[in-house]
Amino acid sequence: MRLLRAWDLREPVQVRPVTAGTNNTSYYLGDDFVLRIHKNKGFLEYEHAVLRAVRGLSFAVPVPVLTVDGQSVVEGELDGQVVLASLARRIPGEHPQRGNVVQAEICGSAHAELDRVRRAAQTVMTILPRACEVVSWRTASGASGNE
Repeated sequence: MRLLRAWDLREPVQVRPVTAGTNNTSYYLGDDFVLRIHKNKGFLEYEHAVLRAVRGLSFAVPVPVLTVDGQSVVEGELDGQVVLASLARRIPGEHPQRGNVVQAEICGSAHAELDRVRRAAQTVMTILPRACEVVSWRTASGASGNE
């Protein structure tokens, strides 16, 4: 799979399809990585920025592995088609079982943690444009900010 050269992964790597998932086609690369072939190309940079931003949570997230060129997404060929792909370290675990109260609690805690991060980011995003306007106004007016 020539696509893997972007990450300097050498063949032979055992490639197995991931059976779960609906938004992307994914493959396990050995036991260490997951290669995602993206169907929804619209928000890849945003998605990868969010994943990098939340990597310090109490649970693992699939942070994209950068290529040897420092990119998180690669355009390449797979089965004769041009695709966009990304790579992440595989996160061990199982999908939660429907009706399992303990797993539901853990999922609820993770959602609550994500919601706290989302609210904090929302606050920053509402303050940031105002701060930029003040800086722009001061720069344009010649004010130094030391008045």
